[in-house]
Amino acid sequence: MTSLAPLSLPSLSAEDTSRAVSLLKRIHDPRNAGAPGKPYIPRTMAASDVDWLRTVGLDPSAVITLSHDAVVKAVLSSGRGWSVEAGSQAFVSSLGGEEAPHGCFLEAVLLAHAMPPHALDAPDPKSPTAWCRVCGLSPEETFEPSRFFLDWHRNGSGVPGTMDWMLVALAQRAEWGARTPTPRARALLARTLAVLDGLPPEASPSAAFEAVRGLGFSQGAARSLVETLAFVGVLEAPPHVGMATRFVSFAEREQRPTVRVEVDAPLGFWRGRHGVQWKNAEVLFGLRKDTPPPPLEPAKPAKKVARKKAEPVATQKGRARTLPRRPPVAGDVWALRVREDAWVLVYAWSIQQTPRGPYALCEFVGEPSVECPTQVPAGLKTRPRYDGRWQHWTSALEKTTGSALIAEKVAAPLTHDPLPDRVSFGSGKDLAWLSCHCFASLE
Repeated sequence: MTSLAPLSLPSLSAEDTSRAVSLLKRIHDPRNAGAPGKPYIPRTMAASDVDWLRTVGLDPSAVITLSHDAVVKAVLSSGRGWSVEAGSQAFVSSLGGEEAPHGCFLEAVLLAHAMPPHALDAPDPKSPTAWCRVCGLSPEETFEPSRFFLDWHRNGSGVPGTMDWMLVALAQRAEWGARTPTPRARALLARTLAVLDGLPPEASPSAAFEAVRGLGFSQGAARSLVETLAFVGVLEAPPHVGMATRFVSFAEREQRPTVRVEVDAPLGFWRGRHGVQWKNAEVLFGLRKDTPPPPLEPAKPAKKVARKKAEPVATQKGRARTLPRRPPVAGDVWALRVREDAWVLVYAWSIQQTPRGPYALCEFVGEPSVECPTQVPAGLKTRPRYDGRWQHWTSALEKTTGSALIAEKVAAPLTHDPLPDRVSFGSGKDLAWLSCHCFASLE
């Protein structure tokens, strides 16, 4: 059996957890994306902070690679050693505290008890995009423990039924297996089911999220809770059912009523008229429709955690010397933060008025810098893409987080390349994502 020890998340004090989450948010920020399986550590992060993460078992560079067969064997072996009751208690106990709902505990146990042993079932197993129709795994999976720790404490248990989260949940068995749900946690679950069972007939999953959010959950926690209840079979839309009714393959869960629906089956097909599947609710949680929800105890005040002051980020120097923010005009040079430790320059060639508002014809120029530039370097040159010169009609550049106007009425940058054949339209946020195509150092 594949050992789950590497996927066991470290148990830290509240202060250390807060510090770890703060640091990992910077490392795993989407803007700082590195190569696949290789997180990018900003140069602005203190080496002592990175060393501390490694010391507490959260090495940002640690990567675990497992085959499809190894993951399936680990989930089946470990999950079947944990009773459905224990998985249910661990899930419910996560509702009454400060953590996000961890539905992955119950999801993992039900999946392990119901899923058959199987080899990779994919039309083309050798394809780089192959996925198993039974469980959804690729032929080979890469796991980043530090990213799981961050998501665990920020968002709960991720998309229901994903096998990586099943492994992470099962690895926490020693810590969570003996937890007993508090009266508040049980009351929250009972009230959640009562609210969901009383929604209007045409209420959609989005309405269910909002209704549960009204009980005091955050937006993300409410969605996670509703999605878990659907996955386990408490919210069903026959013939689309959950895992407590029968095993539902990944391919079946991927079905959608229309391409615009984002949530998995059965929730994607569920409406208020389907209500709660009380038979499964009683089996899993001991809750019945005719039993009034117990009184809800007030939440305990959140404990204030003394946070270690973060070292100042070098890129904040000089921001006070940039020009006042305003909509771009021709001849502007803007700085755009594309990573914590990388700023690029954008030149505005012209402005076009459209029914959707003004767009600036933008092009990357100059060289990246660690700090926000405060002046334009001499001999400004355009930055072509791999296939030639590249420009972008950009809206709301002045409203884009991390943008700063640094110069006005700047002479046109030098270039010997012909104009691009086509120019795309987008927003200022797109420029940050597209910059790596013009600056090799950002790849």
